[in-house]
Order: sequence, then structure tokens, then C-alpha cells
Amino acid sequence: MTDLNRLLKTQDFKNEAELRAFLDSMIGQTVPEFEPEALSVEEKAEDLVFAAYELSDDEAFSNVLDALNIDPDCIAAYEYLGSMQPVPQLALPYYAYAIQLGREKFAKELREDRGHFWGITETRPFMRCLNNYASCFASIGQAERSLDIYKEIIELNEQDSMGVRFPYGLFLLRAGMFDEFTQLDSEFGMESTSMSVFNRVLYNFLTKGVVPETLNLLKKAKTLNKYIIPVLTAKTASDHLPDSYALGSKDEALIYSDFAFDVWHELDGARAFLIKNKK
Repeated sequence: MTDLNRLLKTQDFKNEAELRAFLDSMIGQTVPEFEPEALSVEEKAEDLVFAAYELSDDEAFSNVLDALNIDPDCIAAYEYLGSMQPVPQLALPYYAYAIQLGREKFAKELREDRGHFWGITETRPFMRCLNNYASCFASIGQAERSLDIYKEIIELNEQDSMGVRFPYGLFLLRAGMFDEFTQLDSEFGMESTSMSVFNRVLYNFLTKGVVPETLNLLKKAKTLNKYIIPVLTAKTASDHLPDSYALGSKDEALIYSDFAFDVWHELDGARAFLIKNKK
């Protein structure tokens, strides 16, 4: 995607039709890599950071330092440094600084491209830092501080490519912001993914109690992913977080549990409700 975006920048499209024709011509073709001398300072720095994820820790850190020497405002470098911290409290300053840099660098896009911000490839490290920043607050028991951040991410990327609507919805429920939850759920068409349905089960349980509608929703949720209830109702949260998941898999359950475990355990009666109706 990075190389394709760079390639598009070298073209002089007069209209959207020319852009689409060019993209159609690239189907099945290998996107050319750019020689280092053809890259800007910012692009060279980002490439060093992207390469760092495939290196040993010492080599990776060296790459990131080189990136910052080339471009002290490299958002991707601060994203990497935040991701390498052993505890969220140490990661927060890196993400906060990266977000500050992003707001300055993308001031025009933040005004004019809300809704499809993620489609601008250069903004993605900034968007990931926003997401990681919100996740850090949730990890240290300050999930309410993440609500405005998640709201902004969805305003910037209406398709929610990062899936922040799932933790955002849960944290709205924990905060008792039920109207905001139903609005969010409606924005995504009351989707029938397991994470959305389990969130909806919790909403029904909190607002309506153990009624047939709630039980029917739970039944549907269990058919979508049979692993989520055992993972959520365990006495301790799993410390394993997969990099990706397939729908209906245990990996999906573990990813959901990463942000949902504490919510289901803290809200009065929610965990007991799952245990009682797990079969």
C-alpha cells in the first residue's frame, strides 16, 4: 500500500476516471519499489521503522534511532517506541507526542478529509497511535478517557477499519451511556458479528434484564462464537493476544476478551448471567 500510494503521487490525474483507469491497469501487476534516492526524508525514515518490525530488538532500535535522526517528527517511530514499552504507563507519552505531531502535520486533512481519513496512507501511523493511546487508558483502568478518542477515530474513518467500535461500545455501556451505545450500534447497521452481538447482549442485560429478547440474543451470540463465554467467564484474563483471527475462532474470543473481560466482570451480575446461560 505504501509503494502504491507513492506511485500514485507520481501521476498527474485530471479526474477520478483517470485514477480508476490507472488502478485497473495495475490489477495483477507488481507495484514497483522506489529506490532510496527517489524517496523524501519522511519516506526514508518511515521505511526504516517499517523494516524494524522484522529485525531483532537491538537492530530494530538502531533502525528507529536512525529514522529519528533523519526525521525527528517521524510519527511511525514514536508508534514503534510506544509499542515496545513493557507497561501502558510508559507507552502513553510516546503516543501522546505522536498524536501531537499528527495534529500539526495533518491539520488540513483533519479538517477536509474526515470520514475517509484512513484512506490517506500517510495518516495511518497517526490513527494507530490514537487507537493505542485509547487502549492504554483502558489498560490502566481509565477507559472513560478513551471515549472521546474512539469517537474521533470513527469520525475520521467512518468504515472503522481498525474495529474500535467494539471496545468503544463496551466502554459506553460501562459508563451507562446507553443512548450513545444504541446510536453507535445503529451507525454500523446492527451488524451480526460476534463482538457486536455480545455487546448488544450486554446492553439488553443492563437495560432490560434477563428477558426472552436478551436470552435469544445470547443464543445467537453463542452460535457466532462458542469460545467467547468460556474465555470471558474465566477467573483470570488470558495474557495471550493473537495478531489476527478468523470469525468464530478462539483467537477472536481472545481478542474480544482483551478489552471486554474487565467490563463483563465489573458490571453487576453480567458474568453470572453468562455462566448461568453458557449451555
